[in-house]
Amino acid sequence: MSKSKQFLSLPILASCVLCTPIAQSQVLEEVVVTAQKREQSVQDVGITITALSGDDLNQLGFDDPRDLMMQTPGLVVSYSVGSNLPNFALRGVGLNDFAPNNSSPVAVHLDEVYQSFSAFLNFGLFDMERVEILKGPQGTLFGRNTTGGAVNFFSKKPSQEFDAGVTGTYGRYGAARVDFHLNGGLTDTVAGRVSGFYKTQDDGPWYSRFLNRDLGGIDQWWGLRAQLNFTPSDTLDINLNVHGGREDSEGAQYNMLPALNAAGTAPCPAYLDGSLKGGEADCFDLLGNQEIDNDPFTSSLGLPNSQILESVGVNVAVNWDVGDLRLTSITAYGNLERFSAEDADGFPQIIVDDLFQNEIDQFSQELRLSSYGDGSFGWIVGAYYSSDKIDTPKQEFLGTDFPAPGGLNAIYVQESDSIALFASGEWQLSDTFRLTTGLRYTNEERSFDGFTEATITPPVIGGEGVSFDPPVILASLTDEISFDDISWKLGLDYFPDDDWLVYGTVSKGFKSGGFNGNLAFSDAELQPFNEEILIAYEIGTKATLADGRLQWNASIYAYDYQDVILQIGETLPLPGGGSFTVFRFNNGADADVFGAESDIKWLPTDALEIRAGIAYSDTELTNAAVGNENLNGSNLNYTPEWQGNWLARYQQAFATDKEVYFQFDGTYKGDQFGEVPNTPVAAIDSYVLLNARVGLMADDGRWDVSLFVQNLADEEYTQYINDLIGLGAVLKTAGYSRTYGISASYNWN
Repeated sequence: MSKSKQFLSLPILASCVLCTPIAQSQVLEEVVVTAQKREQSVQDVGITITALSGDDLNQLGFDDPRDLMMQTPGLVVSYSVGSNLPNFALRGVGLNDFAPNNSSPVAVHLDEVYQSFSAFLNFGLFDMERVEILKGPQGTLFGRNTTGGAVNFFSKKPSQEFDAGVTGTYGRYGAARVDFHLNGGLTDTVAGRVSGFYKTQDDGPWYSRFLNRDLGGIDQWWGLRAQLNFTPSDTLDINLNVHGGREDSEGAQYNMLPALNAAGTAPCPAYLDGSLKGGEADCFDLLGNQEIDNDPFTSSLGLPNSQILESVGVNVAVNWDVGDLRLTSITAYGNLERFSAEDADGFPQIIVDDLFQNEIDQFSQELRLSSYGDGSFGWIVGAYYSSDKIDTPKQEFLGTDFPAPGGLNAIYVQESDSIALFASGEWQLSDTFRLTTGLRYTNEERSFDGFTEATITPPVIGGEGVSFDPPVILASLTDEISFDDISWKLGLDYFPDDDWLVYGTVSKGFKSGGFNGNLAFSDAELQPFNEEILIAYEIGTKATLADGRLQWNASIYAYDYQDVILQIGETLPLPGGGSFTVFRFNNGADADVFGAESDIKWLPTDALEIRAGIAYSDTELTNAAVGNENLNGSNLNYTPEWQGNWLARYQQAFATDKEVYFQFDGTYKGDQFGEVPNTPVAAIDSYVLLNARVGLMADDGRWDVSLFVQNLADEEYTQYINDLIGLGAVLKTAGYSRTYGISASYNWN
């Protein structure tokens, strides 16, 4: 049995009376990653990396990419608009956006294919080989929008060996999920693999008093992946991957907290001092509504947050070895259709009820040539092209009960093309020193054609949807922008012996600018924003100690973060009375970022593995633009000063042919701010999440049954916040409450 199957847990060891230690390898299993586009041990790569295997993801019960923050030091994932636009912030570098047309500076790749927009990141985690979280700029080899880092997912590939399995899970709120895979050889040179999952859920932890029902259910959520692998010769490998999925769910629900005084002329005291939680007797919204209690899961919303996402994609990966060279081609196309609805005012009246509709197409082609020998110099050269289009025919904000009744509709089409040339080299200068260099030229062109229309009379809601009669164009823009940039990296690795690596890097990352995809009341608000630049300095060490039973990694970094792209809210008057908060991006400031991270993996005994990680981060905005002086000194949002994670698993033989295991894991996120500027009401308190799992499995891994609980202590915490004081309230979304259930799997091989 591989050591990866016996990873992590502490509890209740005394109860295992019949347990006896299992004979195991005496060292931690080597983790192989492709962080530098070639297979290397994670302990030999001069990059700070968190790597999780497919077994890790299963044993942790991770459903989708958002869950990675539970076991990744320095990573926070928030999500707005229900649950369908996750925003990744890595070491403070992220993009807090609820419009779908901009990309995060933390790039996400699935099977080496860049995912252009956050709407693509709702894919379910199933049948995964591993995930690699690369920290710091990765602009030379991974390219687009990697100032913060890259998160790379790899699905399991077809092989000639027969392998099949099914896993069923049932838990609180009627959550039922089935995963399956079927793999094997079709001919001597062709192998196939089909895998997928299907999930439903009756409801969730949220409740609407007005609708008198629980919210957060999943009507259906499924994903399917079919692959064919062709190996016509020993030197040629072709993998065809066709995949798709659909999610129809209610997702996370908002809790809108009224924040004005009784006259509606100024913020109430709880807003000003940051204590706003609901239940305040002196806090009202624009229509005089009040939140009657401080339960973060209970509200009076009249329209549940909901989403329908449908995606389909195909990619072809070709690897052709010619002597000591490898030619790699990755061709991919993806399409996603999104419909989302939300009640952003949190009350039955239609104050701000939003409807979003998008269709996204993306195509990419990467070619690279790499040396594959054992010489003292290894290199990669390549070219990359991508094209994406997002069509937004509907982004409606309805306000029939607003002080100025009517509706707003933001409509646009955005297209982007990116071309890049890149090269990377590794020089083995001596037995103890290795030099790494990288260079990438990128050209991006982006066009935008859109407008915001409005009616000052109530919109008509009927069988054809929502119509505005007569529509008035408040703002419009037709524009094209382009960016040229050179990203680079210089790194020096020192190997004092076979068990130690000391590394230092200096690198530059680049994220292109773009357009505002939100509402606008003037043409000026639709004007594009520029690129941001990040210069990173990092030193670190990786050590394998105690005869291979302990790995300790640590790093210290400093970022010079220039022209940071920030989403700033601005309150504007409405025609006919009232006001509205408009969110738009600009390059509002620079930032100084300093931090440190450390993690360990340890086998104190053959049956017990312990993992732990800690991250410290200090961020400060500087050189704020004119009119934004209050940004100076603010922290970057979703960046706790301290973060930690831990995980332990104890596994021993039980009776004759069985094994019992106990697993305990958790995460800590310190105090942080959900917005810039860091007003008191934007503060998010620290929280600790604890999880546990206990199970019984066959010693050959054929079957496994376990009981689990997530958020064991039922911790109440906030994962997203949006200050909408222009609408008289503050929007918060609570993280998930305690869940529990049973999981069982069976494998044929």
